[in-house]
Amino acid sequence: MTKFSSDSQTFIDRNYSEAEQALASQSVDPHSAFAGRWSAKEAVFKSLGVPSKGAGASLKDIEILSDRGIPRVKLHGEALLAAQEGGIQGIKISLSHSDNTVMAVALALRGNGEAT
Repeated sequence: MTKFSSDSQTFIDRNYSEAEQALASQSVDPHSAFAGRWSAKEAVFKSLGVPSKGAGASLKDIEILSDRGIPRVKLHGEALLAAQEGGIQGIKISLSHSDNTVMAVALALRGNGEAT
């Protein structure tokens, strides 16, 4: 995981909640934990089907937490509003790590169980 820059505290504070920062800091490999959450945030953002605000946009409204090791999504602010407007009732997320790669898949679920 050499391409992801988790050494910038400004970047971390702008894009990760305090809870996400605590989870990553407690990880065996914090750098990989931050990269995994970033990948998950991107996947969730794309599953919402909203237009991008560009590279400078914060992804802090998309929170990737852990419930007994299982990743879960908590939306806030504009991300929550976009989900509500799109009829999204929940988001399922899966993360996978290797020594040098991280990936995430997100499914946004509508009230009828249909995935977007």
